[in-house]
Amino acid sequence: MIQKSVLKDALEIQRRFQSALPFRHAAIKDFLEPQVAECLLSDFPAFDRKYAMNEMGEVGLKAVVKRAARISPSYKTFCDYINSQPFLNPMSELTGIPDLIADSTLFGGGTHENRGGQHLDTRVDFNMDERRMLHRRLNLLVYLNKDWNDSWGGAIELHSNPRTPDCNEVKSFSPIFNRAVMFETN
Repeated sequence: MIQKSVLKDALEIQRRFQSALPFRHAAIKDFLEPQVAECLLSDFPAFDRKYAMNEMGEVGLKAVVKRAARISPSYKTFCDYINSQPFLNPMSELTGIPDLIADSTLFGGGTHENRGGQHLDTRVDFNMDERRMLHRRLNLLVYLNKDWNDSWGGAIELHSNPRTPDCNEVKSFSPIFNRAVMFETN
């Protein structure tokens, strides 16, 4: 399901990932085979209030479907794929991180839809899966936004240290269709 041209450029992507600042990351255009990305977009769940409840029980501007494999056959196939060695092996090649292990629960993952006005505070993603006592090494985000306009905001920002603005190093990427952003969680 990963685009063949991405796999062909694995060593260059790994070099970029390994040398990236403020920490190891890479953004990859056209990450998935086009028909896979189109199927995922076509089956992307409509905004549903029951998936948009915040910690206080109020409907917010972000809907998260945690059990993505239940959305459609395309999502089931995709979830099975990202939990398989035919996916994990290329991800190790793209990052240089050996022996990656999948999180079949996609803890913290699934589909995420943020409506206009929604934002996510700067944070450090968790790096310890306490359920299995494993070090969480890598996050992978795949965007499915067609016709994205940068004036809307919504870019993902990777910060070296947002609490020290004078020396904070920031990289940002627009959430454009079929772009993957992968980053080490350390």
